[in-house]
Amino acid sequence: MENRCDIFKDCADKSDEMQCKSFVIDDYLKEDPPIKERNENGTGLFMNITVFSISNFDEMHMTYQARFSLNLRWVDWRVTFYNLKQSRVNFNYIIGDDLNKLWLPTLIFSNSKDENYLKFDTLSSVIVLRSGPSILSMPTEINEDEIYNGEINPFVYNRTYEMVLECNFELQNYPFDHQHCLINVS
Repeated sequence: MENRCDIFKDCADKSDEMQCKSFVIDDYLKEDPPIKERNENGTGLFMNITVFSISNFDEMHMTYQARFSLNLRWVDWRVTFYNLKQSRVNFNYIIGDDLNKLWLPTLIFSNSKDENYLKFDTLSSVIVLRSGPSILSMPTEINEDEIYNGEINPFVYNRTYEMVLECNFELQNYPFDHQHCLINVS
């Protein structure tokens, strides 16, 4: 099953690569976030930012430049995944038209000079992290597939950003000053 839908034709008749699908969504409105219960406050979105560099401090314009990686993780209980790979996670990419069918978080870097938004482009990646167990498709199905619940197998977004950010430099104690500049994400 690990070789099913992995782009390599292992069967002589190539049947292991036929009728492959990444996921299925039913009664799904991509504009609606994956909130399951009426009393939930929102969608759990886990974020990690790794700063690679900060440079180009401009005291006159109160800006600096930062290069950082943004990693987001969330689950969508409305999605059912097929044939997720454990050993080759890069085979679990969601790309192109498939990505456009899904709810994706909307975030803004509120202290960026140009109010940059979260981008889903060629520099970003969205994968599904196989975290939970699978069930096999029904014996009446033509193709044997492993099926994974979207509630326990999260989407993972990664992208590196480089942007000019605003920071209120407090220079009254210069040269003994300490600055606290943030990357505000909302």
